[in-house]
Amino acid sequence: MKELTSSVPCCCAGLTDDKVKAYLSLHPQMLDEFVSESVSSETLDRWHKKKSSGSLPAGNSHTPLTIHCYIL
Repeated sequence: MKELTSSVPCCCAGLTDDKVKAYLSLHPQMLDEFVSESVSSETLDRWHKKKSSGSLPAGNSHTPLTIHCYIL
C-alpha cells in the first residue's frame, strides 16, 4: 500500500491506494465521470487491449472486494 507523498495537496495527505479503491468501489459513478471527462480514447483503447490480452497484473480481475469505510 502506497501513501501519497507531500507533493500532493494537504487534502489528500492521508489517502492511500486502498482508500481510493474502496471509495471508487462504493461510488462507481465518480470513476465513470472522471474517466469520461479526463481519459483519452487512445488510453481507453490501450486499457481495453491490455485487459483483453490478459496482461493486467494479478488482482485486477472482477473478484468481489472487501470494502472498508474510512473517515478522512
